[in-house]
Amino acid sequence: MTRTDEADPRRRAARLRQDARRALDARDFRAAAAALVPLVAAEPGDPDGHGLLAAVRAELGDLPGAAAAYAAGLRLRPGHRPTANLLGGLLLRMNAVDRALAVLEPVAAAATDDAALQATYAVALFRAERFADAEAAARRAIARDPGLVPAWINLGSARRLQGDNAGALAATETALRLAPDLPEAHFNRALALLCLGRFAEGWDEHDWYWRQPHTPPRPLPQPRWDGAPAAGTVALWGDQGVGDEIWASAFVPALLRAGHRLAIECAPRLVPLFARSFPGTTIVAAATPPDPRLTAPGIVAQAPLARLPALAWRRDGSATRPDERLVTDPVRTADLRARYRRLAGSRTVVGIAWRSRKPDGQRIEVPIDAWGPLLLRRDLFVVDLQYGDTEGDRIAAMARFGAHIHRDPEVDALADLDGFAAQVAAMDRVATAVNATVATALAVGVPPLVAVRAHQPDWRYPPAAAASPWLPGARLFRQSDPARWEDVMAAIAAAIPGPGQSPGGRASP
Repeated sequence: MTRTDEADPRRRAARLRQDARRALDARDFRAAAAALVPLVAAEPGDPDGHGLLAAVRAELGDLPGAAAAYAAGLRLRPGHRPTANLLGGLLLRMNAVDRALAVLEPVAAAATDDAALQATYAVALFRAERFADAEAAARRAIARDPGLVPAWINLGSARRLQGDNAGALAATETALRLAPDLPEAHFNRALALLCLGRFAEGWDEHDWYWRQPHTPPRPLPQPRWDGAPAAGTVALWGDQGVGDEIWASAFVPALLRAGHRLAIECAPRLVPLFARSFPGTTIVAAATPPDPRLTAPGIVAQAPLARLPALAWRRDGSATRPDERLVTDPVRTADLRARYRRLAGSRTVVGIAWRSRKPDGQRIEVPIDAWGPLLLRRDLFVVDLQYGDTEGDRIAAMARFGAHIHRDPEVDALADLDGFAAQVAAMDRVATAVNATVATALAVGVPPLVAVRAHQPDWRYPPAAAASPWLPGARLFRQSDPARWEDVMAAIAAAIPGPGQSPGGRASP
């Protein structure tokens, strides 16, 4: 900074503005930020400066800093649609859905003719599970701009989440007519097709999942495996959460029996369970970069675990998940079963889990207050299978129902999946919301009783069905009213036999 700049703040601001423009033209965002930070400090009342700083911080990956700058600009220019839209979209990228809604709601209510704003608002409503409102916002955007592809995608997602898969497919196909190579539209079409039971088309479209910018494939050099006999080892890798990896692992035994040689990359927490279950198979923990065993010369092809159902369909037309089991630690399982049996006495041992949090911030929960029909049964010994901190819910259950939910301090469902699988295997029954406990219970031979949302956005949970070929042995109890769980939980409680009605009801190993 020159002494002239110090003496003339306007000249200094002009120089900083020039430096910022030069850096932006060169796409040197760090240099742009270095000029913009003091410029904004010198001109704190300029909303455009805050907006420019926000855009630069977003390019640098500083999303909280970008959000703070957009918020400062919006305070200076309340109700400004472009700034509210940018801030709302950024907060959604940060999974701050409630904050995004707080920014977008008042502006969107006053600007029903702003297509871009309504499209972003639709995403926020969708993420907040306000599906009917999300559909209405998407339709407002489309009415104003029929060529707005994100609005058609949002409309399709909102229709699918309300159980209208045909409507979802129609909206998504409109998006594809407008943008034929858009991966998100293709993947949404796959979900609608799979929900409609159109598996041949659905599996073809499903491969677009790994073309989306936020879900790239693992960086492995081998060609994608098509299920054909391979002259070497095939690497399988997971990328959609431990519950999905456990669910897809049921397709592995058939491949091994057919003579395929496999190397399986999975979440580090799953390595002991998979290694015990698939002896002779190379099991490696997911890491960045990938374990060198996955790029060794003997690996000739690779595929995601999530692609195994599609390969099974193409191989033999199977629209089911095999009823295969994982092998839990026999000593630990027996010890846990003996411990719970001592604590339970003559009661049936029932494990419960009631919530799930997705990576995108979506939360699925059957509130503990709705579990009264089960918790009030004194012939049940209830074990907490829920991952995370559950102390508040357990205290609430005791206060409301006088019910003790046993929390085992020796099992951490988040850190120790091998121990968690042994714990689930020690149960007589499992009752759960839709989360990784469903797949775990199926995998260890304790078919779960599953509380399902009225419009569960997952092709493995067919609409209005009490069972699913993709969840063999599970019993599904679906909401009739999206606002109520009481009838679902009453039905689940009634489906659990007491100790005098059944010898325990465990599935055969």
